[in-house]
Formats: sequence, C-alpha cells, structure tokens
Amino acid sequence: MDVFSKLKSRLDQLALTPRKASAGNLLHKFQICWDAVQYELTAEAEENLTRTVDETDIPSSLQQMLDILLKEQRSLETGLISANSCAEMFLNTDLLGQLVALSATDTPLGFRREVISMLSALISLLEGQSLFHKSVNGAIRVLIAEALADRSFKYETEMLELESNIATKIKELPALLNLFFIHNTMRPKNVPTQEEEQEESRSDSPSPPVTQSVAGGMVGAITVAPSVSSAYQFPLFDHLMRYLNTEGRHGDVARTSCSLLLDVGTPDMQKYLAESDFVIVVTAGLGGLFSQLPAQLPADAAIEGRRRHGGRQGYASVTFARDVESLQGLVAFAQSVVARWPDDHALAGGILRGFRRVFLDHAVKPQLMTASDFDGTTVAVLFYVRKMLAAVAPRSEIAEVIIRFLLDGEEGGDEAAPLSRGTREGLASTNADQADRSDHDVELQVRDVLISKLNSLSEPVVTDTLRLFHLLLLNDPSLALPLLVDAIAIPAQHAATDGASALSAPPPPVVRALDPEQQSTVVREWFALIDRAGGGNAAAAINRFETSLDAYLHDAEQAVAAYNNDDNDNHRQQQFTPTSPIRLDRDPTLHKLLDKTATFFSQTPGINLALTGVLAHLAASVQLAPYLFAADHIFPLAGDGNGNGADVDEVDEDGIATQPPRRTSLHTTIAGLNAEVDARRAAMGEEAFEARMALAVADDADEEEERARARIGATGSGGSSDPWRGTDYGGGETRDDFVERQWWKNVLVLNEFAKEMVALLIVSDGIGQQHIEFV
Repeated sequence: MDVFSKLKSRLDQLALTPRKASAGNLLHKFQICWDAVQYELTAEAEENLTRTVDETDIPSSLQQMLDILLKEQRSLETGLISANSCAEMFLNTDLLGQLVALSATDTPLGFRREVISMLSALISLLEGQSLFHKSVNGAIRVLIAEALADRSFKYETEMLELESNIATKIKELPALLNLFFIHNTMRPKNVPTQEEEQEESRSDSPSPPVTQSVAGGMVGAITVAPSVSSAYQFPLFDHLMRYLNTEGRHGDVARTSCSLLLDVGTPDMQKYLAESDFVIVVTAGLGGLFSQLPAQLPADAAIEGRRRHGGRQGYASVTFARDVESLQGLVAFAQSVVARWPDDHALAGGILRGFRRVFLDHAVKPQLMTASDFDGTTVAVLFYVRKMLAAVAPRSEIAEVIIRFLLDGEEGGDEAAPLSRGTREGLASTNADQADRSDHDVELQVRDVLISKLNSLSEPVVTDTLRLFHLLLLNDPSLALPLLVDAIAIPAQHAATDGASALSAPPPPVVRALDPEQQSTVVREWFALIDRAGGGNAAAAINRFETSLDAYLHDAEQAVAAYNNDDNDNHRQQQFTPTSPIRLDRDPTLHKLLDKTATFFSQTPGINLALTGVLAHLAASVQLAPYLFAADHIFPLAGDGNGNGADVDEVDEDGIATQPPRRTSLHTTIAGLNAEVDARRAAMGEEAFEARMALAVADDADEEEERARARIGATGSGGSSDPWRGTDYGGGETRDDFVERQWWKNVLVLNEFAKEMVALLIVSDGIGQQHIEFV
C-alpha cells in the first residue's frame, strides 16, 4: 500500500506541476522564421521581381514570428518562462527597422503591406508601453513619413489601420503623444537654408544642417526639414487629415483616429492645429462632399421610404447612403472639435466661421435658393439639411449655426437669443462683413424661402419643410422658436417708443389674466374634443385609438421641460417681452401654420402629421400656449398698453383690446373639423363609423409592420419609414378610393393631435392653475 500511495502521490505532483516551456526553443523557432524571411529576400531576389509576396513564405513566417512573441509574453506573465529572449532579440537587433528598410522597394509585390499589417497587429495586441522603445516608434515614424511623402501610397488601408491602433494606444496612454508630436530644433537666423547651402556647396562639401529624428538601430533615418510655420511637427495627424473628407471606411477610420488624438490634445497641439490647414481641410471638405450629392434624390432608392418624383436615375442607393453618411460624419467631427475647445477663437471659432461662410453660405445656400419645387431639387436639399442637423447633438454649436442660417433672416444674430461664446466669436467677422452689404442691398434670405415653401403646390416640399421646422424646434426650441415666430422675437429694449432708451422706457402695464372660471372653461372645451364617443364615455373615446392620453402626457412633459429646464434657455427667455395676443394674431408665419389647419381634410396625412407636430411644439412654449389654447377668451382682456399691434379703433383708452381676433382660433378650427367628422358619423351610423375607423387603424398597423421590415433590409416597392404613406394611388385603387382612405387617415391624425394638445394643456405652465399676464 505504501508503494502504491507514493506512486500515486508522485503522479499527482507531476500532473499538477506545469511543464515549463523552453525559452531557448521559442528563440530557436523565432530565429528560423527570421532566417526564412531573409532567405526569400536574398537567395531568390531575381524571382521576387516577377512574383507577389503571397507566392512566398514571407507572410506565414511573419505571422509565426508574431505568434511566438505573443506566446512568449503570455508564458512570461504566467511564470512558465523567466526570460523573454525573443522580444529582446526583436528589439535589440531592430528587426522592425530592418523589415521596414527591406520592404522599401516593395519587392516582392505586397511585402510592404505585410510589414505594415504585422506592425499594426503587434501594436494592437501588445501593451502601449512597447511603443516607447525606439526601435518600435522609429519604424512607425519611417512608415508615416513615407506615406506622407507619397501621394499615391498603395497600402492606405493598412496604413490607416496602423494609425488607428496608434491613436487608440495614445488615448489609453497620453504620454505616447510626445513620440509623434515632435518639437523642431530651431535654426538660428544666420544659418542658411538647406536649399541655399546646396547651391553654394559642391559634392565634397559637408552636408547641410538639418533636423534628424534617428531611432537607435534604425536602418534609414528620417530627415525632416525644420517647420517654418510652427515649432512642432505632427506627421501622424497630417497624414490622417488627408482622409478626413474621404467617403467610406477610410474616412470613418481617419475621423475616429483624429478624434482620439484630439482627446489628449495639449495647448501646443491646439496651437499647431490652429496654424495648420486643419480648419481649411474640414470646412472645404464639407463643401466638397455636399457638392458630390445628387441634385435630386435617387429614384431607385427608398429614401426614407418614399419614391420621389423626378429622382435622379442610375445613382445606386448604396452609393447615395455612403455619401450622405460621409457628410454626416464630417459634420459630427467638426462639432466634436468645437466641443473640445469651445473658447478657442482661433480653432473652434475658425471652424464655426468656415462652416457658415465656406460651407453654408457658398455651398448649401445657393442650392436652396435656386431649387425648384417640381423637379425634386428642393426636396433633396431639405433632406440633406435635416441629415446634417441630425448628425450633431441638440443645442450644440454647429446646430446653433445651422438653425441661425435657416431662420435668422437678418444674418446678424438675434439679440433675443444670445450666442454661446465660441459661436459668437466664430461668427463675429461674418456679421461684420455682412453689415455693410445689408445697408445697401435687400436680399432674399433663407428663412423667407422656407416660409414660402409652406404654400408650395408640391406636397413633398410642404411636408419636408414642416418636418424641417419640427426638427429645428426639437433640436433647440428656445433658439428656433423666436427665430421662426417674429411676434415673440422682439427684444425688450425695442418696446420703447419715441426714441426712448431701454433704461428710460417705462415698464409695460400689467393686463388682467384669465380668472379661474375662464381657465376651467378652456380646459373643459379642450377635453370635449377628445370626449366625443357615444354616451360621453371618455375612456371609450381614448381606447379607440392606438396611443393613450397617458403616453402623450409623458411626451408633453419632455417637450415643456425642453423650454424650462435649461439654464441657457432661461437666460434666452428673459430677453423677451411678454407676447401680446394681438401681435401673435398678426404674425404671418404662425398663421400660415394655422391656416393650413383649416384645410386639414384637403391635405395629405403626411402634411398633417408634420403640421400637427410643429403646432404641438409651439404649444409647449409659454409665449404661445395662451394664444393657441385660449385665443377666444383672452382677446377681450388683452392689450399692450401702448396700442402696439392693434389699430386705434380696436383698443379703448386703457389700451385694452375690444375686438375679437381676426383669425379663427385653433380650438374653433379643430371643433369645426370634428363637426365634419360627426356629420359623417351621423350619416353612416355609429356602428358602421366605428368599424371603418378600426379598419383605418388596422391599415396603419399593417403599414407600420411593412416599414419595420423595410428598415431591417427587406426589399419591396412600398417599404416606408414615413409615418404616412400613399402620396400616389395604384394597385387597382381608384382615385375616389384613394381620397377616401386619405380622409380616414386624416381623422386618425386629428384625433391624435387633439389628445396631444390636451396633454400639453395639462402639463404646461401657460394655462391651468396659473394666472398669465399679457402685455
């Protein structure tokens, strides 16, 4: 028993004790692989001129060398070996430098690519500390210098992958930035330049003094002439800048890598970028990418699920999507740079200034001003603008510039909504240049063109214009609202009359607000719009539809919070005078929107859905909520004290408005539309009406399922991501059937809009339990 017990114990010890790998064995294999590479390059040199690297053992040998290095690293970490002999040989003999030098001629063809790929894989797999070794970073700098000097570099994909891995390591270990962001050796003024010495010296003259970055053990040093414009050199970033405006993966990798480098930027790097061509590359690249987009959306592409009339033929959907994504990516990259240094007027201000001057004013504006409503060009430009705005975060600096470009008719900035510091400095010179021109010329502005599109005869143009307004209000409501509605964009100092200054102007008189009884009346009237089911059962009225009132209450809380919770927004709102209902009643933009509500059933569901979305956002504003919800009740009580906005015969001696509004209120309009629906209900009968309404809801549910399939890649001729489809009729459907189907969809939109407005009425501070003062 003792013998067997000892034998079993010994076997257990042998099983539990790991067998140590032989460092010498790994080193021997590593040496064999390196010898195989050298053999392929020397013994068969003549054959290499006519064959590719894939026909040799070089790729497999390089991969085995990489695998051995990684295996040795893991064995060292787990204690299986005590020395990293292969890594020492790899670094001390400068194998990377030798590989870079041997692959300089790219013989056999593709050898350079294999070296770059091996180095890229090595950096991605090893720790960032390995980059500190001079043989590693020296080889990388040689490759970057060669790629930077060669405009037709063949292996740009592999090179960008290498630079991406380097940027990732720099992000993880910021101290690595000093290896690639190099300070120049300043040359005294009395030392002639390299060109001057070459002209004066002969072949036996000593070499001219230049700055050399030589990594110890490197075969072939980098010779760099001193920079004239900056005390630093950043070849890594300079090479990535070449691909910032490139479409596809190259552009994505370059922008991502540059963003990682900017994250660890220093003040010296910030100054270098301001002095370089970085701003020009970004802003000019935006114009170049925009100019490549087709003037008409492709007819064969499901652009947001709608087939556009007059679409450009022969333009692939995949190509178009890639071009639009490239534009979005560069816009987002420009915003990321501005967000990192918002107070730098040279860099962030330069990008904002170039974005407005070079890109928006000279690339986007001409196309928007000259586009036609009937050939699809207007729809295309509006689509591109929406995509650019969707590429940046709400309330960002670039978004602010876009919104002001679209809605600020004066182009000089709106005092009622102050710019952020970076945006103000970036656009200061732009406004100064436009000041002289505006004194002498009356120029049609982008805002005027957009407002005019609301009356276009083209349904897609009207729909896309309303969708753009909706997106602007959703992105930055406190900035977009006063620029869209003139009546609430008048600064407080403009309320003074007879040349009186803002300081000496008397405060506007306080006018009576709605009393509690009137507020209750307003609430009851709006609730009556959704309590129209048989027997007065409000729950039944709500349950007929897909969306509940509770869901709209949640959305309403978010919409109201967008106006009230942001400190910057509160600062903006304090710049406005309280808005007179009389002034709102005469605002042209507001009543273009309200007038379209009166023709609700003669419009397509797409227009109505976009229209109600805009009106719901306007109703969330404290300046517009009283007018939109209670215009019929506030006009006999309202005035502005000075008679501003009303004729003399419309106000009494106290400045109180005595005449009703000139236009029909929103509540009255919706009630009139509901009367049309009730008339159809009475003609059809309650049961038949409810059955047809359920069919309309089911039809929309089927289309939503079809849109979902289209979004995940299903093919078909009707896939749509638009909430409402059917701008054309077909498939055996008569025109009367099409119009009838559109009418029922509009009823559904109207009912949902009524619930949305009631939810805003409950949540908003403008009406309800609070008293509102009108001036």
